[in-house]
Amino acid sequence: MQGGFEAQHRLIVNNAIVGVFLFQDDKFWYVNPALAKIFGYQPEEIMEKLGPLDLTHPDHRNLVTKQIQRRLRGEVEHARYTFRGLRKDGSSVYCEVFGSRINYRERPAIVGTLVDITKRRKAEEALKESEERHRSLMNDVMESSDMGIFILDADFKVVWINKATERFFGLRREEVIGKDKRGLVKERMKHIFDNPRRFADKVLAAYEDNTYIESFECHVLPGPGREERWLEHWSQPIRTGFYAGGRIEHYYDATNRRKAQEALQESEERYHDLVENIGDLIQSVAPDGRILYANRAWRETLGYGEDEIGTLSLFDVIHPDSQANCAEVFQRVLSGERVDRIEAELITKDGRKVIVEGNASCKFVDGEPVHTRAIFRDVTEHKRSEKALESYAHHQQILAELGQMALADIGLEALFDLTVNLVARTLRVEYCKILELLPQGDAMLLVAGVGWKKGLVGKAKVGCGRNSQAGYTLLSSEPVIVDDLST
Repeated sequence: MQGGFEAQHRLIVNNAIVGVFLFQDDKFWYVNPALAKIFGYQPEEIMEKLGPLDLTHPDHRNLVTKQIQRRLRGEVEHARYTFRGLRKDGSSVYCEVFGSRINYRERPAIVGTLVDITKRRKAEEALKESEERHRSLMNDVMESSDMGIFILDADFKVVWINKATERFFGLRREEVIGKDKRGLVKERMKHIFDNPRRFADKVLAAYEDNTYIESFECHVLPGPGREERWLEHWSQPIRTGFYAGGRIEHYYDATNRRKAQEALQESEERYHDLVENIGDLIQSVAPDGRILYANRAWRETLGYGEDEIGTLSLFDVIHPDSQANCAEVFQRVLSGERVDRIEAELITKDGRKVIVEGNASCKFVDGEPVHTRAIFRDVTEHKRSEKALESYAHHQQILAELGQMALADIGLEALFDLTVNLVARTLRVEYCKILELLPQGDAMLLVAGVGWKKGLVGKAKVGCGRNSQAGYTLLSSEPVIVDDLST
């Protein structure tokens, strides 16, 4: 290098782990060993021979030229950007560069640093691909749900909504994906409710303290692209997976249930047909626990005939796991409290478990409880879908981790060992193995495994014929499920 750097500066930059450069008149006057190594050169092959565009992929040369010209013209002093570089062997390398305009030999020049971000970029692309698969699952599983769903990321931006949400709120998915939900609430959503301030306060408070479950009822007024509805909002933090730190919001159409509640309050006889035929489970229970009335949905869900209802106690149909909690809630209702959120596990006549959510209140005459009234909905399938979605998201996260480990320089043997342990732990299985087909094609070598006897890994072989499980799988060219490896 000719001038411009004193000896101590040269010692620092020559030993830096990031690339350092100085160029003027489309030629590098100095590059340190780290920068030369990134592009596959020796420093002397670059200095005074090559310029920035020689190390830039043709697709990004216009970008780099514009960034250089802006600084040389004095429009900006500093610039940070990423570009696709071109190595000596013709391969690509992704770089992040930070450069500043200086005066060198009394003329404008640019000095800066450069970092190889290729591995980071590949990891980000792998994560993005995994996230796309996860989003596809959400579309397939939850799109047809009658429950409106918002999924928000850690910045409370809208990641996804389903068709029910579009219908409930008069929104269009393409207009809200990527938008800050807080802005949507303030600017668009709150104005469609009969109590805008209450809706906004409750939703925004959950974003400020994203640690708790929120639930409340809200009344949507009719308007362009939407019908009048009573909705039950239920939301909770997302604690794991791709959107950890975000929030999932459910909106259940409680319009029919609301009508049923009003019908019971006005006249149980007048609206008996509505209550009997509504899809929600409705029951009336005496203070001593005897079931006085259960509608058709309740009877069909739990498997009882109308003539059996009078012989049942409330606790005959509550699953043992929910007995204690339901007894406590029942006493609260009898004391005059309206319980707006109840989750319980019921048990059908044939022993199946049914998960329900709902609310309960009590009718009083002369200060004494006459009967409790409760309305529930069957959320068994919804809970099962949520669990399946969480499990799938977890598996996708594991696959993303495996992809990132594969990109890391940890060695094939270590990668195999990490893979079998991670897969066994994720799937909760006792055995997991990786087999390598030997060159002769007649046997496979156990190269990694969990649950196998000590000393087998690296030595044990299995045949490739149909008499072995691995051989059968190989010849089948499709997944094979073995329920019990011990047999």
